[in-house]
Amino acid sequence: MTAAELRTDLLQQIEQADEKLLRIVSSVLEAVKVEYIQEVTEEEAEANYAKHLKPMTREEMTNELQEAMADYERGDYVTLEEMEKESATW
Repeated sequence: MTAAELRTDLLQQIEQADEKLLRIVSSVLEAVKVEYIQEVTEEEAEANYAKHLKPMTREEMTNELQEAMADYERGDYVTLEEMEKESATW
């Protein structure tokens, strides 16, 4: 799965998540940030952030959505229940 596909999948899951799951995801991201992300200058962070915010054409958006639906149809996703069980072991 490409980074774009993962991003789309995560955004869809986040949109459907309840407060408990959102708190878990937030905690995980915060822990990863503390452990793995190197400090970067503010300019580097803004440049990196801006790269991911480029406007998408209708064709690009359609392709991403089709890829996300294909992942779903293949069963390539994690249910909320599975995520909760997995997070309970953290």
